[in-house]
Amino acid sequence: MAWVKQHNLLACEAIAYNGKPCHDMDSLLDALHGTYNAASRWQCDLAILDQLDPSLEWDWPPFSWKEMMDALLACSSRSAPGPNNIMWSHLKRTLLIEDVMEKFLAIADACMKVGYWPSHFKESVLVIIPELEKPTYSTPKSFRPIALLNMLGKVIEKMISTCLQFDCVKHEVFHPNQLGGIQQRLTKDAGILSKQGFPAHVCWFFASYLVGRGTRYLRNLFSSDLRSTDMGVGQGSALSPVLCNILSYVNDGTLIIQHKTLEDNLPPLREAYRIMFNLFNVFGLVMEHNKSELFHFIHQCDDANLPIVLNFEPFMAASSLKPKTFWRYLGFYFNQTLSFQEHFRYYSTKAISTVCMMEMLGNSLRGLTPKQKRILYQACVVPIVTYGFCLWYNDFARCKGHLQSLTKMQCHAAIWVIGTFRMSLTGQCEALASLIPIHLHLRKLASCATYRVTTLSRTHPVRSLMGRPDTPGAHMHRWHINNLGTKAFLATKSTVVDVAGKLPRLMEAFNTDSDEAHPGNQIMDVFSDRISFHPRPNGASANEQTTLLDITLLKAKGKEHSAIVACDSSVPQDSTEQALAAARVWIGDHMVKQTCQASSRAMASDAELHAIRASIGMATAIAGVDHIYVFMDHLPSAEQAVDLGIHSGQWRSLEVCTRLRSWLGADPVRCVSFISVNSKLKWSVHQNIHKYVSDQSFSVVCSWHLATSLAYLHMAKVAACRDEWNRLFTMSKYLRRGFLCLCDNNDKDIKPSYLGGGTCLKHLETPTLCARVCHCVLNHTPIGAFRAQFNLSNKVGCPCGSPLQTREHLLTSCTRVFEQDYEGAPTCFQQVIDFCKKDPWMFSFVPFLTE
Repeated sequence: MAWVKQHNLLACEAIAYNGKPCHDMDSLLDALHGTYNAASRWQCDLAILDQLDPSLEWDWPPFSWKEMMDALLACSSRSAPGPNNIMWSHLKRTLLIEDVMEKFLAIADACMKVGYWPSHFKESVLVIIPELEKPTYSTPKSFRPIALLNMLGKVIEKMISTCLQFDCVKHEVFHPNQLGGIQQRLTKDAGILSKQGFPAHVCWFFASYLVGRGTRYLRNLFSSDLRSTDMGVGQGSALSPVLCNILSYVNDGTLIIQHKTLEDNLPPLREAYRIMFNLFNVFGLVMEHNKSELFHFIHQCDDANLPIVLNFEPFMAASSLKPKTFWRYLGFYFNQTLSFQEHFRYYSTKAISTVCMMEMLGNSLRGLTPKQKRILYQACVVPIVTYGFCLWYNDFARCKGHLQSLTKMQCHAAIWVIGTFRMSLTGQCEALASLIPIHLHLRKLASCATYRVTTLSRTHPVRSLMGRPDTPGAHMHRWHINNLGTKAFLATKSTVVDVAGKLPRLMEAFNTDSDEAHPGNQIMDVFSDRISFHPRPNGASANEQTTLLDITLLKAKGKEHSAIVACDSSVPQDSTEQALAAARVWIGDHMVKQTCQASSRAMASDAELHAIRASIGMATAIAGVDHIYVFMDHLPSAEQAVDLGIHSGQWRSLEVCTRLRSWLGADPVRCVSFISVNSKLKWSVHQNIHKYVSDQSFSVVCSWHLATSLAYLHMAKVAACRDEWNRLFTMSKYLRRGFLCLCDNNDKDIKPSYLGGGTCLKHLETPTLCARVCHCVLNHTPIGAFRAQFNLSNKVGCPCGSPLQTREHLLTSCTRVFEQDYEGAPTCFQQVIDFCKKDPWMFSFVPFLTE
């Protein structure tokens, strides 16, 4: 946590450029401009593109208000303003005005149709700030340029970037090995776009966008004149990452050569480097040889670590490139045998040091509350520990030592959260601090990472390596795991192989790049004014809500050509039965259709989505219906039904959107209204469908080949980890002796949980109260029995006259304690809390009382 340490002032040095110091502002600005725009002197030969066949051209839909709002909501209101001093908070308020929004979208659409980017949006300010932890500040590369762009232009760029990424992933413009700046893949010229299938007006737009750009350099209080920055894809723009992948292809590249010996590896690696160097020169791109790194992956650590001579001017002419012992790439640390020991060592050490530094933020007397400490640990330390954990945590890895180190780290954090002694045991502290054991947390995260593979696009590189036959349209890698053979498959120790063995074959399917999901062409983009959602009125009483529902129902019945739909779902308690979804349709007072369908293994939200799908399907099939009223008790499911993002039950949303698009597009007067109903009201229309779907005669038993929803799998894994924690909690080896087992206010045994703020921690408001209660529960408390155990003092008796001051004595029979509200020993956790609140000195570090 570097922010709590004292920062040394940066050394004042003269910046040197091309061997000459910069003593005035003109020379300094020339040095900065020459460094950050070094590619301006490189020539580009696009004749090589003539060998490529142009791809089929696809459509580019107009922008919608939903795209604009999604772009705005993703922006922080506290970001630095643009050159015109307009901030995101200003735009978020201004663009909500309907007239302003319509004119803004008209400008954005006109820019794309005409193929023109206004010059006002091309100007930027480049603020130069020093980078931290640089050994010297005598070169321009020791400083970082921060680009400030026009905010209105950035909103349009964000919308264009979203559309570009969707089209490039869908139409396989991105190579499977491109992993940066692309959705779901995190870690120069318009002629290239025309070869890749982009519409002509999009190519014209980027022909205008990429030229005529200028920037002003700002260093302290000095500002330069406007200087041309026509090269590259621009800094600070939302389009920079995706354009870099489309036009430049690569920023950080990796050349991989595989042979049986290192001696056989070096010549083809040198030749591959030469080919890439010459190819980049043709495109006007620069390979910085001084940033090249060499790393050998070998089976045995005692093999020779041979260097390589690349023979490229001016950096690598005669000097050899020496291989590294450890290789840092995209935040991952690789060692030669791919055991990832260095990766774990680095991040575990960083996590442990962070936990140690957090102690200055609070202790058992003052500072952060226990809840805040727990949140801080989960937000700042757990992400550090789990970064890239799938590299070393799988069924093939030997990670027992890693887990022991992480368990010690979490025990340290748990002790800090609850304020107990350092000798307190791990299981006891984790239970009181509501921190799930780290090995169970990693098991849960690994399972969720496995399930996420099915949500990736069909062009994702992991898909090509998995070789799944149930992925239509996916191109398999030539070395995908299905081609390895049984013997090689079993011998391969890889996370991909581990995922392939665990991935359920009966999970639901996802479609991330369907035509319905295209930005600007989604159902809410095209028909946003004809699909409405009506939530429950805030603060309204039950009678007022019922009256409003009755009025809406009468309005629907009195309106000609309207259909009234009620839908609901039911998830049985028995895990061997399927969830159910039901829907009924009325025309006036006459019920015309009803259905009750099984929803497989699903959560309540999945079953509600199934019910909406069934109700929309029945209502749109009735001839002459112009308005559909859907009454339901879970409005977020209705919003999810028209959202084609990645979520559980996405295939049902796709069917709903397809059906609604066809039905709404056939007649401009058609519309759909989703009305939320409070199930506690037992309103007649919704209550009848609720009884209908809850009928036990409709129950369906799950079969072995039944599909399972993504949400159900996540819930099952969370429940399995929670049950395993509860099982450990009942074992004496985990809790050891001395732990005071209590019950809750309902006389049920307290079980550890990390959900909802935890089981115990949410009742302990202050650090002092938390520490004293935990001292009591753990029996690690500064009383006579503790002193007797460790021979700390001869004063082991209680001031009331008892020869030995124990926890049981203080809780049950000590005459100096206030009168208890219970008989005998406390059995409820709340009783222990009340006991400690009445006696502020109890179980705390106070002078030993002799009277």
